[in-house]
Amino acid sequence: MYSAVTISVFALTIPEKSYGLILQIVLALGLLGYFVFRKKSKSNAENNEIRRIEIKLIEELTPSEIHVQFDQITDLIIHRYAQTPPEEYMGIEDLDIYEILPAGHTTIITINPQKRGTFPIILGGAKAAGTIIVE
Repeated sequence: MYSAVTISVFALTIPEKSYGLILQIVLALGLLGYFVFRKKSKSNAENNEIRRIEIKLIEELTPSEIHVQFDQITDLIIHRYAQTPPEEYMGIEDLDIYEILPAGHTTIITINPQKRGTFPIILGGAKAAGTIIVE
């Protein structure tokens, strides 16, 4: 047979041979707690504030060249002053950004670019109106 030891915390009788099992359980719980509750590193988008860029659209975009940072959340605030046509298509195909801009309204497009490079901004489905540069 084997002898038993009393642990006063829970007033339980535990066989001496069980200490190895108890130690393994405590170690496993400690590792689990470490991985669950540790501070996770933040991505660039989580570390930075949201950047806002004001853009005017009358016949073309002003400014026509927009600089944004890779993996930084950016609001493109587009003020469309023209009244015709009632809706204008805007797209940045390589960044998967497609938007309809209503006449006389302000539209906010939130982007978080995951590709670096220079990309054309297309208005009306065919007309290049500017470029967005992801640095």
